Amino acid sequence: MVEEFATESGDLNAEVAAWGLVFGEGPTRVLREGHNGVTLARSPESAARLYSLMLSNPVRVIWADGDARVNPCTPAQVD
Repeated sequence: MVEEFATESGDLNAEVAAWGLVFGEGPTRVLREGHNGVTLARSPESAARLYSLMLSNPVRVIWADGDARVNPCTPAQVD
């Protein structure tokens, strides 16, 4: 998962906010960058929404295997 944010100069930047594993059955397990705890979520998209709320910035799901389930150019939906 990648967090987008504005720098002090107003430029947009991004960095890895978290990474995780998705299993066929059971919750998605996500580890936030720089933290030791694991977050359990129903899906990668729900984890992205949670991190977006926690970080107050858009968070995108990007698949390491190149899977197009979520377009890396489109932020995950934040309600």
